Order: sequence, then C-alpha cells, then structure tokens
Amino acid sequence: MQTKRKVISEIVSKGRNINLWKSKGKEVFNNEYDKSTLLAYYNAASRTNQDSNRDLWSDLTNNGYDLQLNNFVFGGLSGWNGYLQNFNEWNFSSRLTTSTKNDNSFTSTAVITSDTVRITLLSKTISAVETIKVRVSGDIMYNGTPMWFFQTATGGVAKTQNITSEGIYEFSSNEGNTLIAISFAVIGAGTMNVNTTFQQIAEYPNAIVTDGIDDFAQSIISLPAFANNNYTFVFDFETLNTGTTSPILRRNGIELYRLSSNLWQQSNIGANKTFPNMPLAITGSGAIDFLGNKYLVNPAQNDAAGALRLANDLSGDYGALAIRSLSVWNGINMNYEQCVNVYNRMKNNTLI
Repeated sequence: MQTKRKVISEIVSKGRNINLWKSKGKEVFNNEYDKSTLLAYYNAASRTNQDSNRDLWSDLTNNGYDLQLNNFVFGGLSGWNGYLQNFNEWNFSSRLTTSTKNDNSFTSTAVITSDTVRITLLSKTISAVETIKVRVSGDIMYNGTPMWFFQTATGGVAKTQNITSEGIYEFSSNEGNTLIAISFAVIGAGTMNVNTTFQQIAEYPNAIVTDGIDDFAQSIISLPAFANNNYTFVFDFETLNTGTTSPILRRNGIELYRLSSNLWQQSNIGANKTFPNMPLAITGSGAIDFLGNKYLVNPAQNDAAGALRLANDLSGDYGALAIRSLSVWNGINMNYEQCVNVYNRMKNNTLI
C-alpha cells in the first residue's frame, strides 16, 4: 500500500499539478502572495527552435531581466522542447524533395525512385545506440505496400521496421550499428509524388533543455540586490544527467546544485545546506521541498546585484536540465503554501 508521501512523490516526478494537495488542513491556494514582489518570470510554454528570438528567454514581467541563451544548438537535446534527434545533423538524399525541413520535422513532396533497389533517403552516422521517436502522417502505403521504413546498417545486427499506418513510431539502433536511416521501399523508375510528414515527439515539451556540456543562460542585465536579503526562487524543472554535479542556478553567492550523490545543496553567500529531496523553491532562509520540508541555511548577508545564471556555475560545471518555468521574488521568503500556489500557477501559465 502506497503512503501519502510516496503518492505525492510520484505526482511530482510525473510533472503533474499539485493544486489538490492540502497542508495543515487547508487548501494551498488559500495562501496568497504579494504579486508586487515578483521580480522576474520565465515560462517556456509555446517556445520553439524556429522562433526568430530563439536565443532569448524573455522576462514575462516586462522588468527587462531577459535571459540570453548561450551555446545552444537548437536541435536535439539542446534547445526548446528537447528531441532525441536533430534532423539538421542527418544526411538528406538528393532523391528526396521536401517542402519543409527543420531540426525536428520534415515533409516530403516527391521521391525519385530506383528501378532496382530500395533507397535510403536520410541517414545519420552513429557511434552508440540511438533512438528516433516520430509521428508519421500523410502518404504511407502504395498499392498495399508500405512505402517507408526505418533501418540500421553497417556493423552490428541490422534491423528494419516498416511504417504501416499513420501514428507514432519509436525505433532504436542495435549495439554496434554505425548508421540509422529512414528509407523508401517502392522500386520503380521515375518520380513519385509522396506527401508524408515526420514530426519528432518532444521529450521535454514546454521546456528549455540544456546539454550539460556548454549550454547556459544568463540575464542580460543584473538582477538588483534583494531587499533585506530576502528572496524566493520557485522552479519547475528536472535534471537530466546522473552521476555528475549539476549546477541549477547562481546569482552571486546564491546557488543551487544537484550533487553527484543525488543530494541537493543550497548556498547563501558561502553557507551551504545539503538536503535529500528535489526542491520546490529556495529562499533567503532555506530550501523548501515538495513535501513541505524546509532545510534552513544561514540568512543571506551583504547581498549585491548580479546576473542570474542557469545551468553553469562559472567554474566549468554545466547542468543538463529541462527548465519549464522559473519565478524570482524580491524581498520575501515565501512559505510552503505560497510556493505551491506559485508553482501551480506557473504550471498552468496563469501566474501573471
């Protein structure tokens, strides 16, 4: 039988809203907060790698604390929404004509067929097991025969998978394969009009994904010193790399890390506190987790203005993260109920 603690942990791990939780016998939404203390707010909902301003994460408060996204590829697991593959890194055959093509999707319009063999239309050289997950729609069959199929080739045990109907497909290479491809099965001489769309399924929808190698975000202008050294950061994010230290957030001496031991650590100007559970928020007085536990640190002292930095700690460590939203509050150390209220409104995109 699951305990309430286990149920709550599962709800949080699946990214679901927690607005039905109760704390100390009262609905969490009853505990409001002072909206005038909201300093900056970032939400990745509806962002794409095709945005004209894709390298800028705008501060939705209009206070101007926009984040510059640095070193992002804007494809695969480096950019908006996170995809297992980056089609910009695949080789497209001259036999394939497309009407649209970007990092996560393409639509075919015509294929120049071969009169002797099946043909590979797009492929990628690989050095490890890789997976592609796509929704396929449009033209699928020709005279009762599937037109498209996935395949691996050269090295290891080859495999194929036919695309037999519209829908979502997940295909992985085998150990030792050095090529993964999407190929065309119809044999004949000439050009076929084929309208088929391959749209990758986002791994982390409505999130900015950092690769843990060199991606990071930094505010273009410095955030001011926090009033009375009081502050609150509320986040909706997850860490993607394991076994390595992952910096989450830094602003001068205010820091949050996930440590390699899977513990978490908050620092206020050098005063560290390590704790076991994923944080809902950090404040000037301590971290708050999703179960309402508070891990106290020494209050921040001599706080000064400084740039906000995500996924990098200035010492060479980078975090692989999927960040959906973040809000920064000036002059207030929120309690648990207030943080849950803010978190739910961020999840529902109703904070402002």
